[in-house]
Amino acid sequence: MTIAEHDAVRHPSHYTSHPSGVECIEVIRGREYRVGNAAKYCWRAGLKGGSHKASEDLKKALFYLDDLIEHPSHADSGGYGHVDGLADTMIERAVAERKLSNWMQSHKSDLTAADLALAAIFAGDLHVARRNATVALAETSVGAAA
Repeated sequence: MTIAEHDAVRHPSHYTSHPSGVECIEVIRGREYRVGNAAKYCWRAGLKGGSHKASEDLKKALFYLDDLIEHPSHADSGGYGHVDGLADTMIERAVAERKLSNWMQSHKSDLTAADLALAAIFAGDLHVARRNATVALAETSVGAAA
């Protein structure tokens, strides 16, 4: 099965349709829960259920970002609590992150605020991620009102 094929359970289209060709799980696998969720909700904003759902997804991303900012002692430290397969998981995630980063570099003028929030999450800059997710939410609200 290719990633382009829709599998609502294993490879939902709202996680596999990023133009970079990277699937969301490839870059969040092994991360601390809240970091992964913030990234996941920014990733799928606008790709699942229209503007109302995009707004809800961005609010969820902001919830996790706020929690990470308010409780930094539990922030992402790699999230790896096991040894089996650790090297393979780290390498796979690094390759996916590089592919996503390269795509973002080559499409700078086309990046959305949600894309910028995602990049900031992966860079570990939670305050910038929060600011960009807030902008994305405002843009979604304006789009829904139009």
